[in-house]
Amino acid sequence: MTEPSGDVWSGLLFNAGLVAERAPLDQVIAEHTSSLEEGASLGPLLVPDTSLAAVDRGVSSLGVGPIDVGVIGTTGAGSIASLAERSYENVTIVGAHSTLRDLDDQAGNVRRVAAAARTLPYEISIWVGLPETPGWESGAEEIEMEGLNAAVHAAGALGVTQMSYLVELDCPFVVADSSAAPIDLASTVLGLVDQTAPVPGWPTDDDAVRVRRRLRGVWVS
Repeated sequence: MTEPSGDVWSGLLFNAGLVAERAPLDQVIAEHTSSLEEGASLGPLLVPDTSLAAVDRGVSSLGVGPIDVGVIGTTGAGSIASLAERSYENVTIVGAHSTLRDLDDQAGNVRRVAAAARTLPYEISIWVGLPETPGWESGAEEIEMEGLNAAVHAAGALGVTQMSYLVELDCPFVVADSSAAPIDLASTVLGLVDQTAPVPGWPTDDDAVRVRRRLRGVWVS
């Protein structure tokens, strides 16, 4: 994978190694911290909420912390609220992800996530996963109104459609799967912003600022 360079891309790549469960926890942590020393484009380590304590212990045993983590919720809005009661010495929670589960009332589901998010420190980003089902537009609109970030999948035409809709709303988002190369996503988002065909390659620094206003992160593993 070709990685971007420059401060504007700082934190773009979210490490989804633990979400994919392709390697032992200690190995993922060690590789993550090693990569952090090599490039500024790497963002948080994504951690399922059920594994937070284990990651905290793993970072401690390796002596490499604290590290920034993004928490992947497994129980909807409740998993966001529960973070307010947790405290760890070796991980710093910088973001939390919650996928909408109430498909009949997606806007209401977003409001519940937003209410849970208000119990957390302001600096924690909230990524709300849009479902790939009818009615996702109402969820997207409510995410923008609540000042949260959306999370979409890149695969297929619907991913581009959702990203296009979010660009029109001026709603920031992350791409919550590793099926597309970050360089392709960056050029796609720039094309959506400019309403032009994507130009292969990393956007220039001037264009990158406009891309990062919308594209806040990309899962990689």
